[in-house]
Amino acid sequence: MADTRSVTAELGTPALYELGLSEALRDLVERFELAHGVEASFEDDGAEKPLSDSCRLFVFQAVGELLHNVLKHSDAGSVSVALRRDGRSLAVSVSDAGIGFDARRADLRATPAGGFGLFNIRERALHFGGDCRIRSRPGRGTEVVLYLPLQLRD
Repeated sequence: MADTRSVTAELGTPALYELGLSEALRDLVERFELAHGVEASFEDDGAEKPLSDSCRLFVFQAVGELLHNVLKHSDAGSVSVALRRDGRSLAVSVSDAGIGFDARRADLRATPAGGFGLFNIRERALHFGGDCRIRSRPGRGTEVVLYLPLQLRD
């Protein structure tokens, strides 16, 4: 798990600026699969997704944390990450077919260690004017979707 966080930190800034968000996430997902033996896929719809640098960095870090959560909590053999344009928003989803949990009872409070968990992901998405939706049920896997407003010019 420390390797996942280290890879996320190492790749974050250089990959985002050199490759762009989509390719940085594709690389992150591939490295996650190689490091942990969890089948991982990445899909991008190819649509333009203009975001600020800080929002791109947040998306990259959030996906890294969500992959870490899959490894730590889900007992899933596979995970998928998708990046798509949804109208005037970017939709980023991380989903697995793991053990799931009761999302209605999820503890989305800050942790004493101040980790970058679901609480912080949700709070940072709100900070950017977006949203974080969690769909999960015991035995049915989990899907976390971030919606973030695109920087569009009318």
